Amino acid sequence: MALAVFSAGSGAQEPYDPLQPLKPDTILLARIRNVVSGNLSRLPDFTCLQTIERSQRDPGMKRFRFIDNIRLEVALVEGKELFAWPGSPRFEERDLRDMVGGGAIGTGDFALHARSIYLSSSARFTYQGMEELRGRKVHVFHYRVPIADSRYFMRIEKAEGPVGYQGHVYNDAETLEIARIEIHIDDIPEFLPLREGHKVIDYAPVDIGGIRHVLPVEMEMTLVSLNGGESRNRAVFSGCRQYQGESRLLFEEPPPETEAPAPAERPTT
Repeated sequence: MALAVFSAGSGAQEPYDPLQPLKPDTILLARIRNVVSGNLSRLPDFTCLQTIERSQRDPGMKRFRFIDNIRLEVALVEGKELFAWPGSPRFEERDLRDMVGGGAIGTGDFALHARSIYLSSSARFTYQGMEELRGRKVHVFHYRVPIADSRYFMRIEKAEGPVGYQGHVYNDAETLEIARIEIHIDDIPEFLPLREGHKVIDYAPVDIGGIRHVLPVEMEMTLVSLNGGESRNRAVFSGCRQYQGESRLLFEEPPPETEAPAPAERPTT
């Protein structure tokens, strides 16, 4: 089953009432969003090596079956995610599915998921308290984006459409920086042959050009089909460095017989 996941779309909570005092969790969320916005706006154009392990579990089976390993250079350039094979002299603005062939694949992990969840107006947040994650205290918010407000697109074979989703965001209690984003796809239109999807992106400080940035370092995505089969991708990001133009960008119009990608800012999961 050829499947691609694209996401975009979330961020605020209840409408502001000037006659009511702001709640502590509302103030905390505003502070977190300010920190996330600042971190994202300071991101330079950069590239990382993305190593993806893909596996599947057939209906009724207990274990996943290894499919393949994929290594890609992924670049964030002018807010767009671009991909190339390691060692390639250029990045091409093309559909990632055309590069890797069949199987589950996604994009958006570098910045688009974070931007769409924290900084747009679709998500509704509820504070869940504090937990410990990887030895540090974190603030936890639950969020939900209904399908009517969602810009999270999924494409399965020839079917494509928005999905509703919910999950949790984890922000460091001291720095307020992103520590983890969880996404659970649970509101799916009938024409998409998918039962549910789940994605976890872990973040950590990364040095790029001598400057500290908070970036995704690991990702795991699981998609469950209607027959109970599962596709799982585990990705690691490494070797991140500032984009200096050593790889030439190539922007091409799709040939007339090729279907143009749907317009939308789309991270891939």
